[in-house]
Order: sequence, then structure tokens, then C-alpha cells
Amino acid sequence: MTAPTDRAPVQESRRLGKPSGSVAWWEHLRAAEEYGKYYRQSARRLAERGGFGYGELIKWLGHEPETWTEELVYWARGRFDHLPNNGKTS
Repeated sequence: MTAPTDRAPVQESRRLGKPSGSVAWWEHLRAAEEYGKYYRQSARRLAERGGFGYGELIKWLGHEPETWTEELVYWARGRFDHLPNNGKTS
């Protein structure tokens, strides 16, 4: 099992039939980079607020997430400093 801080939360998608889960932090960063071209919110803040929905990940990645699992993770402020790119999208 990976440490919770190596993964980012993903919100459920009832429409797509996917329960809440998580993706690898690097995949969350990729989606956040695309998202950041239109909206001003860091990858860190997105994770703190519950992460992307599964459908949003598909939209921002351009495909289904490769690392999604039903493994749940919980984020709290101040637990991100060791992550690649310090949770920033740029």
C-alpha cells in the first residue's frame, strides 16, 4: 500500500458509475496542469478540496486515469511539502 501522500483523492462519479478513490500524485499533477490553463487553483488546493471528479480527470487528462484505484486518501493542509513540485502546477 502506498503512503496516502503519494496519491490524490478522486471524487465519485455517479454518472460514470465510479466510486470515490485516488490516483497517483503525478497523474493528479498532469490533470492540474491542464486545469490550471483555465482556472487558478493549485494541485495542492485541488487535493485539499477533495480532488477532481472521475469525469473531470478524463476531461483534463484526455483519457481515463491510469492509476485510479478505490483506495481512499484524505488530505489535510500542511502535508504536501515533500511532494514533487511542492503541489504547484507551474
